Amino acid sequence: MKSFSRRDFLKTSAAVGSAPLLAGSISSVNAAEVQGTAETASGASSGTTRWFKGQLHTHSQWSDGGGMPESVCAVYKENGYDFFCLSDHNGFQSEELKFNGFGFSKAPADKSAFEGETSTWKCVIDEKGWAKMRKAHYQQAIDKFGEGSVRMKVVDGDTYVRLKTFAELEEQFNEPGKFLLIPGWEQTGSSLDGMQVHMNFINVKSWFPYIRKADPAETVYETMIAGEKEYADNEEPYLFILNHPQWPYYDISPEVLVKLDRVRFWELTNNPRSAGPSVEGAWDPEKYWDVVNAYRTANNKPVLLSTGSDDAHSIYPNAVCKDGPFFGWNMVRAEELTTRAIMESMLRGDFYVSTGVTLKDVQFCKETGTLKVSVDPASGEGVKIEFIGTKKTFGRKSEIIETEKPKRKIDSYPENIGVVLKTVDGLEGEYTLQQDDLYVRARVTVTGSEYEKFNKYELLMPCAWTQPYTK
Repeated sequence: MKSFSRRDFLKTSAAVGSAPLLAGSISSVNAAEVQGTAETASGASSGTTRWFKGQLHTHSQWSDGGGMPESVCAVYKENGYDFFCLSDHNGFQSEELKFNGFGFSKAPADKSAFEGETSTWKCVIDEKGWAKMRKAHYQQAIDKFGEGSVRMKVVDGDTYVRLKTFAELEEQFNEPGKFLLIPGWEQTGSSLDGMQVHMNFINVKSWFPYIRKADPAETVYETMIAGEKEYADNEEPYLFILNHPQWPYYDISPEVLVKLDRVRFWELTNNPRSAGPSVEGAWDPEKYWDVVNAYRTANNKPVLLSTGSDDAHSIYPNAVCKDGPFFGWNMVRAEELTTRAIMESMLRGDFYVSTGVTLKDVQFCKETGTLKVSVDPASGEGVKIEFIGTKKTFGRKSEIIETEKPKRKIDSYPENIGVVLKTVDGLEGEYTLQQDDLYVRARVTVTGSEYEKFNKYELLMPCAWTQPYTK
């Protein structure tokens, strides 16, 4: 691995706005619309609001997750989550009769036993391996929900297990004001140059095949446009989220989201397996976020909003299993626990990301440019609030780090992108945007936590991140 040659990463502001990929695209929503008004950002509204805890990226036996869908939903409901999306790969929990899905395909030679049946029936292959349905998986659901809770058929010696549909899961788990299932799915695959490009659609009930284009930027863009067409008649708003751009190895550069300024959401946190090996001097997730927002805000484009996720493929959290649940989540401020209210609050940017720190309040006054943050004392001792931003004079040059296995050209960005503008030790802090600031966001850590045990690249330390704000 060797660092060499300096280059200009979008030398002028014109370079960002003139990206050829965006030619003819619909105009971007402006930053004020993304963040909401000052009143909205401060939590004021026509009614009473509260914080709701939610997860929007987790997997089950509908694709390559270990748990039965009802087992996964139950784990999140029982562990204090208010809303939850089972975002399985390349499909949706529909009533269509099928025997195949992401990572599995085994239809019986004689389908007569399934006449009149609905949903996906997954063949049991009782051995370890990716996307397998094992006896332990469905037995766990039977043990929890009782005999008869899982339907099975034996055909020609093979056991098939029926997966519950979204409508059935909704009926089983939804409780008004207490727990909400949100429909969604993950678009999973790679661009033609071999880079992994994964995206979530949240609050939708249909899916479409993966769209492979030349590179990540074109793949993301075409998928976003296809989603706009597919969900044009959606009764409620939906979210389009770019997932874990660092996985498996710096696959989606910050430049992609600088160009695609209509992509408004991405994953700041994920599980440890999304991190991959880190390269010294290369961007980490927080640097990625700041690079995108530095260029966007310098060109009056909408800020990029962060989400927190598990991307959990197991519901057995322990020291050995690194893809279990509860690694990161979203705290959304809304008037009520409904899909519309949650989606609208997130589209306004009225939420924050947490991996273990709880905030009492986040307020941003657009008129004064002041961000105020207060922390729940239950988060722990030694609370540190860092206000982070980028100055208008940030450096536009980056170095290129080349790696051979796998072959990558990774950007290493100047240190003056994403700097600590102010640090406050204590439960409350505020920062007012200065004339030369592009934006400000807050990161809250608990200094007495086990931060040093975690690789910073994975962002698994107990922490909370507000969204970025601009005047």
